[in-house]
Amino acid sequence: MFESYRAHHRINNLNPYFLSAGVEVGGRLGTDLNDRIETRATRLAFNGHAFRVPGSSLKSLIGHPQGACGAAGVAATLLAMRDGMAPPTINLDDPDPECDLDYIPDEARRIDCEYALANCIAFGSKNSALVLRKI
Repeated sequence: MFESYRAHHRINNLNPYFLSAGVEVGGRLGTDLNDRIETRATRLAFNGHAFRVPGSSLKSLIGHPQGACGAAGVAATLLAMRDGMAPPTINLDDPDPECDLDYIPDEARRIDCEYALANCIAFGSKNSALVLRKI
């Protein structure tokens, strides 16, 4: 996952951008271990900018769509970009202290972004990261 983030960042020479979909926090629908790994990968990929990159958990809203998680994440990210509104991460009542990034807790948030990263981490080692650009 870290390598996917870094490759997109290098290839596209992007500034920090809105990160959405697949960031599972606090074991609500992800696992504690995976939540911490994803948080660390985000910190590594975005260096000091990681704390300014908001992200939300689509899985907290709809459950785990299994094989469709990539498509669901891309759709949610495109809608967030189009509508200028990032979905919240719900049920984030007791976050893991190691998962300390901006996960848009409880309420949707206005965003204005040109680029977004749709991140898919799923069962069966389905790992992908897709950079999307608003046109």
